[in-house]
Amino acid sequence: MKERIKRTYNLDNSAIMHMATLRKDHANSFRIVYTLKEAVRPEILQEAINNITPRFPTIIAGVKNGFFRHKVVPSEIPPTAKFEDECLKTMSRREVRECAVRFFYKENRIIAEFFHSMTDGYGGTVLMNTLLGEYFRIRYSMDIHTNDMILRCDEDAQEKEQQDDFFTYAGETSAPLRHHSVYQIPGTIITGHKIATDTTIYNADTILSAAHKHNVSVTTFLCGILMKAVMESHRRRTGESIQKPVQVMVPINLRKLFPSKTLRNFSLYALPHISESDNKKPFSEMLADIKNQMKKEFSRETIEKTITTHTKAEKNISLVPLWIKCMALRFINDKFGECNSCISLSNLGNISLSSELDEYVENMHLILTPRRKSPYNCGVVSFCGMMSITFSRICIENDLAEIFFEILQCNL
Repeated sequence: MKERIKRTYNLDNSAIMHMATLRKDHANSFRIVYTLKEAVRPEILQEAINNITPRFPTIIAGVKNGFFRHKVVPSEIPPTAKFEDECLKTMSRREVRECAVRFFYKENRIIAEFFHSMTDGYGGTVLMNTLLGEYFRIRYSMDIHTNDMILRCDEDAQEKEQQDDFFTYAGETSAPLRHHSVYQIPGTIITGHKIATDTTIYNADTILSAAHKHNVSVTTFLCGILMKAVMESHRRRTGESIQKPVQVMVPINLRKLFPSKTLRNFSLYALPHISESDNKKPFSEMLADIKNQMKKEFSRETIEKTITTHTKAEKNISLVPLWIKCMALRFINDKFGECNSCISLSNLGNISLSSELDEYVENMHLILTPRRKSPYNCGVVSFCGMMSITFSRICIENDLAEIFFEILQCNL
């Protein structure tokens, strides 16, 4: 295994907030799972992890505190693959300092958990795909065709993969921070904040056809279903209508708007919303409203202004001691962060491996850490023609997922 270059990195612009809001009972993390068509060989998995570790110096790394800022320090020792224990167990500050990525295996599943300061869903997927490629290269002495989503392990990490592209694509004009009083989903918290999941797998073409009937994207279609499910869940629990808007956080992969190759965080989010009166409209009309909101928020002009707002804020407080900076960011997050929506809907899109790997892999799942104040989240990913939709929760009640899948089935 080649030696690591002794280099550290500043946290990217998005990652700073995740560090500031890290708590004993909550770390903003996500899990990517690949289910194989054969049992996992732990010793081969570990060898593959050892081999890919130098290729991802900004992801397989720890985060250490400086006086003014956090530093990303590449892990000198590759992390150990462990038998799966608890889904998305909160990472301690010590774990984050040492290595903020975990690897697990269980039966025929290979699992990685990422603290969100290290990367976003795109970077996590590239790492996992590269890991799978290396695993099967060792397992069967196969030649693996590499591409943008499966990297060569014998190459050094490229500079463009390590850039903080928020600063690369910041403009001159900023946008005001948004704050709305929106509905928050209640729930009885599970003891120890343990995470439960509810997953259903669909034919991806069936979902795509249903979305196209309404002339919207899959993400917009699922977002509309989710909003209706939140309102119906509240009505069944209370017998009353929701008085506040239902607003959903939808991450945006900025690489679709900008020619970025970074493996660090490069995502923002849209905040589409509906009111009770919108919910009474025909479903196609409601989806058209959500589509228009998403189109406006996904526009390059809007995104550039948001990026500029965030990067200017970071520059303005660059010489503020880190502990004061984190206090201020926690306040901002409480006011403008999670309370601005009731749930996240993260769609990784259609993920493909190289053709020689497809026959060895059955499916893929994305699982998000639930929120602290509104205890659900939803992750979506499509692989080999099948779409996995997973609700994660830290509450006993699972009615939201049940109602979502019920409404979805009625609209297919």
